[in-house]
Amino acid sequence: MIGLGGGRHADGSTGKRRTIRWRLFELIFSVLTPFLIVAGFLAWRYADAERRVIEAERFDQVTNLSFSLDGEVNAVVAVLKVLASAPALRTGDFAAYRPQADAAIGNRIAGLAVLDQTGQQMLSTAVAAGDPLPISANASSFADVFNGNIVVSGIVAGTVTRRPIIFIAVPVYREERIVYALSAVIQPEKFAGLFLRAGINAAWPAAVVDRQGKFVARNLLAEKYVGQQSRPELGQAARGNDEIGTFDNTTLEGIVTGNSFRRSSITGWTSVVSVPRDVLLGPFRRTVAWVATVGLALSLAGLAFAAVLATRLAKNIRQFGKAAGTLIEGRPLPEFEPYVSELADVRLAYEHAEEINLARSRDEANIRFLVQELAHRSKNLLTVIQGIATQTGRSARSVTEFVSGFNERLRALAASHDFLFNEEGEAASLERLVKEHIAPFAGEDNRVEVACPGIFLKPHVIQAMGMALHELATNAAKYGALSNPRGAVSVRSEVAADEPGHPLRLSWIESGGPPARTPQRNGFGSVVIDRMIAQAVGGRAEMCYDPDGFKWRLLVSPEYFEALPEGGRPLRRSGGPAQGIVPHRDGVLQGFAAKKRR
Repeated sequence: MIGLGGGRHADGSTGKRRTIRWRLFELIFSVLTPFLIVAGFLAWRYADAERRVIEAERFDQVTNLSFSLDGEVNAVVAVLKVLASAPALRTGDFAAYRPQADAAIGNRIAGLAVLDQTGQQMLSTAVAAGDPLPISANASSFADVFNGNIVVSGIVAGTVTRRPIIFIAVPVYREERIVYALSAVIQPEKFAGLFLRAGINAAWPAAVVDRQGKFVARNLLAEKYVGQQSRPELGQAARGNDEIGTFDNTTLEGIVTGNSFRRSSITGWTSVVSVPRDVLLGPFRRTVAWVATVGLALSLAGLAFAAVLATRLAKNIRQFGKAAGTLIEGRPLPEFEPYVSELADVRLAYEHAEEINLARSRDEANIRFLVQELAHRSKNLLTVIQGIATQTGRSARSVTEFVSGFNERLRALAASHDFLFNEEGEAASLERLVKEHIAPFAGEDNRVEVACPGIFLKPHVIQAMGMALHELATNAAKYGALSNPRGAVSVRSEVAADEPGHPLRLSWIESGGPPARTPQRNGFGSVVIDRMIAQAVGGRAEMCYDPDGFKWRLLVSPEYFEALPEGGRPLRRSGGPAQGIVPHRDGVLQGFAAKKRR
């Protein structure tokens, strides 16, 4: 009795057995699991692609911000260079230059100052004309201007206002000598519009910091944080060696972000755009939720369907169990409809049970017949072997020669026998038979050409033809074309249209070997390739011992072969179990019988 628990079952097996419902649940999970895995992988790839798009947009925005900042600074530098070239400034006529300096104050520049090399202000638009001018509090920052460089400061305190400012200074030349530094004061508030012009996402924190990590500009709470020190991660990026890169940190507002930064080669300032982690992880969280929801829905639907299907199948299988009992008792099968086509096949098998029993009885009779036929064929094969032994012994001059010749002919007989059975009693390819027997002697240098396309031998001549081919190959290897490295053998066949009945003409032609000489005596090999094979195929054999090489031709009667188009195969013939076995009075044995009579 089959149950769900452990123990030994009726068929002797042990362990738990699962119900149909359980197996269907397993099937549902086995189908859904790969789908969910693939869906999850695709969802992850999609989320990762979305994240990469956001990161690419973040990098594009920080690039735009950095370029916009450089444009602003370059615009101020261009104005300063024009102002630095004024004749009044070059000659030191500051009273005449003051109106021009005041006129330059505008949207970008909050004030102008002219300083000498000691840092003493010579002119300042922040101080009224005629008032004393102080020494700049940032005098050391202007030292590089007198080396001919343009200087862009970070956030510093103004000399007069003491408020956070930025200055940009250019050298003033007098006869190729730098005499002053012209400095423009920039209020950080002037950079507030950069974020809008750079297309920065309003929900993403963005900022510009100087080389010390102090905020030059910020799109969030700028009035509170400009001039203040930034978080250590941003300060490290500002002071580091990398001009572009990414880092993670928490903003001053407490927002966990992923950041892209880019340092300007003109100002040395670092622009940074941040994306909140919730925005970066949003696509991944949405896809995980989608996969989980769809997976749960599919699983529940699949389990419900499996439960209904299992109930119907179990009921139907129990009906088949009862039907098996009625079949054993010999009663008619009860009427019920199979639920699936496979169970319909089972019912059909029940209905044909008696026919199967009858077929089994017929099979047992056939087996007995095959055993008897096998005994008959074994006797035939023993007769062939006895004939080989007798003929080999007559022609052998020593025991060693007898053993060698006998073993080689047995191997040839075995090869033909295997070849015959591999063809399952059908006509066999002559070309394959030739290659099978000549292969051990041909080597790997392609000295044997075989061209017998479309010729198939009848089963009862295969053994005789195989022995003849073996003798020809052996003689070629010992005495003929295959005994030296220059020789070659050509084996060809054609249907002789010029002969009565159109027999098969098989040619064995050797070339390049030693001159062929007529043997002093005819051994068993000569008998095989001359009289025995000719009688086995109902034709005639011709041998020619030519100085150019040995030549052998064989005519095969039409009833012993089939000629088909290239690539064709003979049709399988129906017949008794004895088909394909050499009968006692045919094939090789005819040759032995003829030899004994002589």
